[in-house]
Amino acid sequence: MVQSAYRRFNLDTWRSQSERISMVMDPDCPLHVLEWVITLDTDTEVVLSTLMNPSITDELVDLIRTRYDLTHEQMQRLRMSREQHDLKLKAFCATPWNHVATTAEGKLRMCCQMINGGRFVAGESVGMLQSDDGEFLTTEHDITVYRNAPAWKKIRAQMLQGQRPEVCKLCWDEEDNGIGSRRQRVNGQYPYLFTHALANTRADGSIEHQQFPIAHLDLRFGNKCNLACRSCGPSNSDQWYRDWHGLHDRLEFGGDDDTEIRLFKDRDGKLKTKDSRYAWHEHSQLLAYINDNLQDIDRLYFTGGEPTISHTHRDLLDQIIATGHASRITLEYNTNMAAVPPALFDKWKQFKSIHLGMSLDGMGPQFEYIRHPGRWDAVLRNLRRLDTEPGLDHVQATVTMVVGVYNVLHLLDMLTWWQAQAWQRLDHDIIIHNLYGPVHLNAQNLPQRAKDAVTQRYLSYIEALRSLHGGDRQHYGLMEDRLMGVLQHINSQAGNPQHWRFFGEWTSRLDALRGEDWRVSLPELAQLLSSCDDV
Repeated sequence: MVQSAYRRFNLDTWRSQSERISMVMDPDCPLHVLEWVITLDTDTEVVLSTLMNPSITDELVDLIRTRYDLTHEQMQRLRMSREQHDLKLKAFCATPWNHVATTAEGKLRMCCQMINGGRFVAGESVGMLQSDDGEFLTTEHDITVYRNAPAWKKIRAQMLQGQRPEVCKLCWDEEDNGIGSRRQRVNGQYPYLFTHALANTRADGSIEHQQFPIAHLDLRFGNKCNLACRSCGPSNSDQWYRDWHGLHDRLEFGGDDDTEIRLFKDRDGKLKTKDSRYAWHEHSQLLAYINDNLQDIDRLYFTGGEPTISHTHRDLLDQIIATGHASRITLEYNTNMAAVPPALFDKWKQFKSIHLGMSLDGMGPQFEYIRHPGRWDAVLRNLRRLDTEPGLDHVQATVTMVVGVYNVLHLLDMLTWWQAQAWQRLDHDIIIHNLYGPVHLNAQNLPQRAKDAVTQRYLSYIEALRSLHGGDRQHYGLMEDRLMGVLQHINSQAGNPQHWRFFGEWTSRLDALRGEDWRVSLPELAQLLSSCDDV
């Protein structure tokens, strides 16, 4: 840790203006570094940025006032302007400036976290990109021509006015609940982009593509998947086709913009689709753009479907390796870890770093029920390989659990088991997200007595953590904050009885189709609900 801090704030290292600004705003920046910058740096903007450091002392503030011969009143006005600067920073996310995402159907989107609307209300409620005349943008469009699409301009302008865009509600909720957000992680990956955006974004939110090349892409190569997770559906997993037909007696489902995607039965009776939207990657302007601009790209995020089983994904990695760019590109994944091809581990060894978000949602029978028809033993084998195989030291792998009705109690068992493993590389902490949709799986809709019981179990678990670690929050504080974030979410509003009734009906019908029984796979939840008179 000491060496890491030394490298981050070493005064012998050359840094650009934006890098120095980022350094002096870092809460961990040592006071002697701030003093050196205030005294010797010739760039006024860098010096004044030290005012944004939450640890700056009155003595250092006086040093700034003396250097620029400011009165106390001028200094006060300057600090107020810096506070406005801080408000903008707190609303800022690098994503609208250097990122683009695709849907499984090949439509372009600002960010995968934009799920605020639940449905595609003109696309805006979920971050879909449209041209000025309202046409949905796809991977067939030249992305460089549409960097100032209306939705992009709007969100950039809002952020630089210090406003929290409503479409980014998921990140704001996660931050307010204390469990961390994608916005915070992305800003940490691109710490210099804020000052660059301030200086080079017009008032209406428009930018020049050359000044903000796309460095980070979220790619979804169709809906090919190995699992049919309970919280998913046919638009993101082709394994859901049979169950969708069984639940709804329909051979069509809604696509990205609610246009129908039709299914048909092949000779073997298996449901498929001939819709070309899920094959967008076979003829795409965006993939051509990526191959032609690898020098600007430093991060690729793959999700799906299940990205690790995609041939297009593996072909792209081979292309990057062949062109010599792999050593400077970071790969990120949202993967269920249940079907990682063995050859992929060797490809990963060629890249700068690998960040795996391992979406597990439980272990053992709970995993296999929620992420049907996954096998926990296959996941465990891949986890062990990641943790021990030579050449994978640059892998950062973290479990992400999305907590809903099915696993709201199992989360505690998962945390205990994961912490007990002697992982060498895998992150010992678990990232927790609250499940918002489908709404009938949202734990907010649990009956009140069940919520009270869950709350008591969480509080007892937290108290046990405190006793185990002698009240030292360094060892349990992050876990406590994340558990409290789940409780805050669950108890922030009353459950909807209609959603809860639908949960029971839907779960029973899907169990019948899959030959499963939630009471057998999730016995702890069954016991909890059987003890609640209002269930």
